[in-house]
Amino acid sequence: MNRRELLATTGGAIAVTGCLEGGTDGNGSDTDTTDEGDGTRTATDAAGAVPPFEITTVDAPGSDAGTVTVPQERRVTLVNFTRTECPTSERLLETIGDARNRLEDDHEVGPNGTVAFLSVTDDTRGLSPSATELADWWEEHDGDWSVGIDEGGHLNDHYDVPGFPMLVVLDGEGDVRWRHRGSTSASTIAFAIRDVFDDESSGDGNA
Repeated sequence: MNRRELLATTGGAIAVTGCLEGGTDGNGSDTDTTDEGDGTRTATDAAGAVPPFEITTVDAPGSDAGTVTVPQERRVTLVNFTRTECPTSERLLETIGDARNRLEDDHEVGPNGTVAFLSVTDDTRGLSPSATELADWWEEHDGDWSVGIDEGGHLNDHYDVPGFPMLVVLDGEGDVRWRHRGSTSASTIAFAIRDVFDDESSGDGNA
């Protein structure tokens, strides 16, 4: 079994779960379910939206107010498409943080490093927190990397995000090297990111 087969197996072993529109399951509990978004964006909204994208980031723990470019040259980026008031999205933040800590031993992790992390909300689908509300939510759930708002939802559109939470690993060319919807493990996330570097060191740039 090669690395990609192992990655697909470990990623698939976790149930694909997410949140409904209101952030809970259909029975009103916080059990993991699927958040499809409201699907109200029109084709006009996404017209002409091509990478690179400028994402507005907020002042919050691990995040500076400003903008972040996606994708970024010579940098592997994990984009976490998330949603406030979604229990699955909230729990996944701790998992992402654990994966980030694992990678710090072997890679320079951060906005200016070889690996960047970004969590982003879509202001066109369902809940649309203000910058202050997003920062408060981020601090409450112990986020510690860049977090921002996908204004107009163009990043979500380009990477075909059907629901939340969604994880996408991009290489320095902006190619999607791994994607996963719902819950997963820190080891799977770290493995997906390391796999990009392994491919580059072996001269295989295609996922």
